[in-house]
Amino acid sequence: MEHLEQFHTDLQQVFGMLKCRGEKEKLQEYIKENRNYFENVDVETYQAVRVFLQSETMLKEIPVMEKEEKINMCRAMEEWYADAVREGMAKGIKDGRRQEKNAIIVKMLEGGMTVKEIKKFTGGTEAEIEQARLEAAAGKEL
Repeated sequence: MEHLEQFHTDLQQVFGMLKCRGEKEKLQEYIKENRNYFENVDVETYQAVRVFLQSETMLKEIPVMEKEEKINMCRAMEEWYADAVREGMAKGIKDGRRQEKNAIIVKMLEGGMTVKEIKKFTGGTEAEIEQARLEAAAGKEL
C-alpha cells in the first residue's frame, strides 16, 4: 500500500489506517496527523474501518444513523483508550492484591499457622492456600 496520496477519497485514510493495523501507537499517530478528517467521518467509512481493522471492541457499534451523519473517530478512539486504561488499572490492582495476599499466606505458612487460622485472617480459600504452599515449596527448591 504505497503511494496513498493517489487516492483522493475516504479510501486514502482507510488504507492509511490499514497500514497501521496491529500497531496501536502508529495508528494513534496516524489519526492525530489526520485529525481534521477523522473528526468528521461518515457512517459508512466508520463501519468499514471497524471491519477492516478488526476493531469491533475498539470502535464501538454505533446506533442506527443516517448516511449523512458524521462520527468523530478521534473521540471514539480516545474513549476506547480511556476504557482500556481503566480496565488495565483495575486488572493491575486485582493482580497486585492477589499477589500480596499470596505473599501473606506464604509468610503465615512459613510461620507455622494452620490452614484454619490463615483462612480466618486472610479470607483465603483452601485452593489459594494450597497454591501459596506450592509456590513457597518451589521457591525453596531454587
